[in-house]
Amino acid sequence: MSKSKKDKLRADAKYYFWDTSYIWKFYVDQLVRRCVPHDEFHSILTFYHSHSYGGHFRENKTTHKVLENGLYWLFILKNAYHFYKSCEKCQRNGNITYKDQMSLTNILVGEIFMFGVSIL
Repeated sequence: MSKSKKDKLRADAKYYFWDTSYIWKFYVDQLVRRCVPHDEFHSILTFYHSHSYGGHFRENKTTHKVLENGLYWLFILKNAYHFYKSCEKCQRNGNITYKDQMSLTNILVGEIFMFGVSIL
């Protein structure tokens, strides 16, 4: 390896630590997330996108849910995007457009009590 690659590796290594069988990553915002191996991320994306907790949201929301729960892998946003694009239910339904929204209706307001009016 060249000297610059070794220096880069040393600089990046200070954000990671290894505990028993997991690798953890420190973040600038004082969070610690578990690094997920390559063979586990598909089942994680399935849970956070398709199961009852998921809700079939787009890639940004799915990625946010994964990161909120303390998991991390290198190409998380790219993998979530490809997972979303391969989800048959999401592609069939599509996004909600302006035409799909309900029309607005006026609310009639009536006064029940009329104060200051005397009836003789």
